[in-house]
Amino acid sequence: MSTLRTYLNSQLEGFENLLFLDKKVVKKNIFISIIWIFIAFLIACISKYKSDYLPDEYLGNAVIEGIGPHFWNIIVLAGLFLIGLFFLFPKYNFFQISAHKTLSGAYSSGLVSLGLLICELTFAFPSIFPIFETWRISLIFILITVSILLIYGLVYSTFYLSRLVISKEIIEKIGKMDFCLRFIGFILFSIVPAIFFLLEK
Repeated sequence: MSTLRTYLNSQLEGFENLLFLDKKVVKKNIFISIIWIFIAFLIACISKYKSDYLPDEYLGNAVIEGIGPHFWNIIVLAGLFLIGLFFLFPKYNFFQISAHKTLSGAYSSGLVSLGLLICELTFAFPSIFPIFETWRISLIFILITVSILLIYGLVYSTFYLSRLVISKEIIEKIGKMDFCLRFIGFILFSIVPAIFFLLEK
C-alpha cells in the first residue's frame, strides 16, 4: 500500500496546485455568466406577454426547446470523451483544443438554458399560492433556489474543465504521466460517461 502511495505521489506531485483557477478569472466569469443568464431571462419574459409586433408563439416554442437538457448533456458527453482521448494521446493538441471548444459551447448553452428555466419557474410559481400553505410554499421556494444553484454549479463545471484542459502546466503534467494512469483517466472521462449514456432508455 505504501508503495502504491509513493508511486502516486511521484506521478501526481504538484498536480493539486494546478487545479485552482485564478481568482480574477473566476470573479470576472461569474459576473459575465450572470449577465448571460439575465439576458436569457429577459428574452423568455418577452415571450410571456402577448404582442402584436413579435412572434409570441415562436418565442414561446424557442424557450421550451432551449430549456431541454438532452442536447446539453450530449455536448458535455462529447467534451468529456475528448478529455479522455487527451489523456490517452497527450501529444496531439487536437483533443484538448476540441474539448476546450466543446465544453465552452456547453457552458454558454447551459447559461442560456438556466436563464430560460428561471423565467419559467418565476411565472409558474404564483400558481401554487392558492394550493399550498405558506410554510409549504416557503419550502418549495427554498428547494427551487437550491436546485438552481446546483444547476449553475453543474454548468459552471464545464467552464472550469474547459479552462483546465488548455492549461500548459496540466498538459505537461499529463504528458509525463505513465500510460496506466493516463488510461485510467481515459476510462473515467470517456468510457464511464459513455456507459451511463448508453444505459439511458
